[in-house]
Amino acid sequence: MDVPPALDDLEARVRRLLAQTGFGDDLAETDDDHGMRVYPDPAGGLRVVWRRPASGLTTDGTRSYPGIHAVVREAVISVLTGAGHRVVHTDGVIRVFA
Repeated sequence: MDVPPALDDLEARVRRLLAQTGFGDDLAETDDDHGMRVYPDPAGGLRVVWRRPASGLTTDGTRSYPGIHAVVREAVISVLTGAGHRVVHTDGVIRVFA
């Protein structure tokens, strides 16, 4: 998918900000199934997703620690809005706009 230059710049800034605040997405370039992910949203802006290891926190694939997931999501939203980004959070999806 071709990414417009402005969105590419936003993605680089968001990745850098998250890395500086301890939410690095160094796994985002691999095929691993976990870690912080930042990628273009087909509906506009970026999506920021924290994916837990498929084999890590649960043995049956269920969400055994939804509270931890919620706290990480709120912390990421706080970092992004604190840096002046417009953030929309619906149905567990964080979307970021310039």
